[in-house]
Order: sequence, then structure tokens, then C-alpha cells
Amino acid sequence: MIPVSSVHFDYCIEVQEQLRKVGIRVTIDERDEKLGYKMREAQMQKIPYIAVIGDTEMQEKTLNIRQHGEKISKQLSIDDFKHLAAQQIKNRTAAQI
Repeated sequence: MIPVSSVHFDYCIEVQEQLRKVGIRVTIDERDEKLGYKMREAQMQKIPYIAVIGDTEMQEKTLNIRQHGEKISKQLSIDDFKHLAAQQIKNRTAAQI
């Protein structure tokens, strides 16, 4: 997960705990770097899903998910993403979101 600013860390930690409970590995990029740099680094590391967390995501309790290799990101609820990711882990697939 990539928080837009340090204000969003608490929400990232809350989401991280929810996702770890269902067996999804999650890390939070806490570095003091620009958002574009963090996203580029995550793409180079071939991280399957990048969740960018900002004000909108905090208010709506959602995730802005970008799948590796895609240019478009999608807004998903936490429960929808948990279900999707858990299903892909179970089936060992990498389906489109």
C-alpha cells in the first residue's frame, strides 16, 4: 500500500490488519518519497496489486487498486478486494480486477 501522505498511515495500518486476517500479504511503503516514485518502484518490483490510499479512500473506506501491468486503477471496497484476492490466492490465478 502506498499512502499519499503521512496523514493516511493510520488508515493503511487498519486496512493492513484486515487483509492479513484473511491471509493476504501486505506492506506499507512508509518512505518519505514522492507518490510517482513509490509507484514506479512497486511496478519495477512486479508487485501484483498496488493500493494507493488518499483522502477519498479514507472517507469512502475503499482502496484504489492498480494491478501490475495495467495503466488504469479501480476503486474497490475493502471487502470486495479481500474476496477477490483471497479467491486468487486459493486458485493460484492472477485474474483481472
